[in-house]
Amino acid sequence: MKAHFLRPGKLLPILLVAALGACDNSTSTDYDPAAHASVNGSVQSGTTPLAAYEINLYRAGSGLQELVASTSADDDGGFNLSFTIQPGDTQSVYYLVAEDPVNGTA
Repeated sequence: MKAHFLRPGKLLPILLVAALGACDNSTSTDYDPAAHASVNGSVQSGTTPLAAYEINLYRAGSGLQELVASTSADDDGGFNLSFTIQPGDTQSVYYLVAEDPVNGTA
């Protein structure tokens, strides 16, 4: 995943198309119907890392935003999110929002 630059005070959603599906359960007796996925990257403004920013991953859809995973950026602006994709959900669109924990701007 490329680094995406965020400017404080401006919302910059990063669209991610999930092309992940649950594994085939035809040969496994220990089948877990949910697929596990992860997203990692970094957030920065210009060349300055956005340390401690809250990173939220949402699933796009109608109605209320569905928060899928959340974490905080490390000192270098890096983050790693792990989440679960439900069985049959192979075409959902996800987006990331980085929010300043001090003033709440994205």
